[in-house]
Amino acid sequence: MSLNYSFDKDRPSSKPKSMTYYDTDGHTRNISFAQADGTKLFLNYAYLISGAFSPNESTITLTFTTHLITLKGHNLSPVCDGIAAQALQHIIIVEERYAATEEETATYVTHIGIEVL
Repeated sequence: MSLNYSFDKDRPSSKPKSMTYYDTDGHTRNISFAQADGTKLFLNYAYLISGAFSPNESTITLTFTTHLITLKGHNLSPVCDGIAAQALQHIIIVEERYAATEEETATYVTHIGIEVL
């Protein structure tokens, strides 16, 4: 058995299915935002200036040096925590029509607003 083997790989994950995370903490990371039509934008975490989470409105606003990203969805606290830890790698939209099939406690993003600054 190699020293890189992880026994946790076989355990079920509580992380949202529509998002993927880096396996380990790192120094140079990107976060990718995928729209329903397949378009994607990735930005480097080094250019993330600030983030704001509003649980009442279920939104996260991320200010990068070149873009303003607005995420809307359901139960976004884990998403905010993942971004703050620079652990979140991909965010993929769950279309509103499919959101009804998700569990009440599920975490998902239904809208990604991208504004170039």
